[in-house]
Amino acid sequence: MSLKRPGDTCWSSHYGALVNLIHMFSSVIDVIETIIEDGLDSDQRAEANTLIGLLQTFEFMFDLHLMKGVLGISNELSHALQRKDQDIVYAMKLVDISKQRLQVMRDDGWNSLLEEELNSRFKNSELLLCVACLNPDNLFSTFNKEKLIWLAPFYPSDFSTVQVSFLDNNLETYIHDMWSIEEFSALKGIG
Repeated sequence: MSLKRPGDTCWSSHYGALVNLIHMFSSVIDVIETIIEDGLDSDQRAEANTLIGLLQTFEFMFDLHLMKGVLGISNELSHALQRKDQDIVYAMKLVDISKQRLQVMRDDGWNSLLEEELNSRFKNSELLLCVACLNPDNLFSTFNKEKLIWLAPFYPSDFSTVQVSFLDNNLETYIHDMWSIEEFSALKGIG
């Protein structure tokens, strides 16, 4: 299996590329991390760093699985329309089937993905409580070092195991720094 460049006119090639990307995702991340460390120049390393950040977002993963689902539904139709000996009756039947499946997907096909992804990745409301610890209102009155340390391992591309062990001390320095800067006393939100 390898990542293929999708063709301009063949939807099934896009579907194949998405399926391959999903199956090889960890290997793709490993290669990009290698480029970040050993890239030819700073531009290449910076581009790889930006790319890895985008690939690891919830939005990218959701879009990747959404497009895989949509193109998977239309894959058989795509193959039928590209055959030289097209059976127009069969192709019309596949159009109807694809429309029905897309409607089912639209109505309720993403509930299980959203519930699974949001529950496992974000640990429900715990994430929101941890992020609230960074609110600068009232001289960072909601700051909670323990919650932020608990949150760090969920972002392994940002915090290595070693960096997490330093985080206790780093956060202590950070909050004292914020409390000592007069400009931060009037903050009312991140903006």
